[in-house]
Amino acid sequence: MKTGILQLLYHNPFTRLDHEYPYTHLTKLFEITGAIGAPEEDEEQIFKRLFPYSLIGKVKDCYLDQPNQLMTNWNRLGEKFLERFFPQSRFLEAKTAISVFSKGGVESLNEAWERYKSMLRKYPSHGFDAITQMHIFRNRLQPQPKLLLDATAGGSLLSKTMQEAVEIIERMERNDHQV
Repeated sequence: MKTGILQLLYHNPFTRLDHEYPYTHLTKLFEITGAIGAPEEDEEQIFKRLFPYSLIGKVKDCYLDQPNQLMTNWNRLGEKFLERFFPQSRFLEAKTAISVFSKGGVESLNEAWERYKSMLRKYPSHGFDAITQMHIFRNRLQPQPKLLLDATAGGSLLSKTMQEAVEIIERMERNDHQV
């Protein structure tokens, strides 16, 4: 294994701190594995070899305590990792946080949109389809930004397709950055 790859893993380990998200950790690990440039059929083996280097402390101990047969199957190992470090209670908290999302009083529409997208990325198994995601975002805005979005959409933002709605929000976001 190349030293640079190991340094990347050691620099961003998963330690189970409250601000760490197991899904984000696995996504970073997939990115590093993909950057190696190995054939796709070898990626799972590489991923299984790199995974323990991305863990430290009690998380690594938990990994080392797993039975050998679990270590040979990445899907089962990944599921076990998520079960352990993203339990059902945390999943429900995350799903609730997404469903009750609201734009902060001093937060711009752009900042609210970025924060909302970040929440969705951190918890990709939230179960909300694209239309529901847009409904949550738009309906949880304060009246003024909601009216602005609807006016920009030429009616209700919710009458647009998901792609059109995202384009409208991102166009407004770009305009906000230019001001």
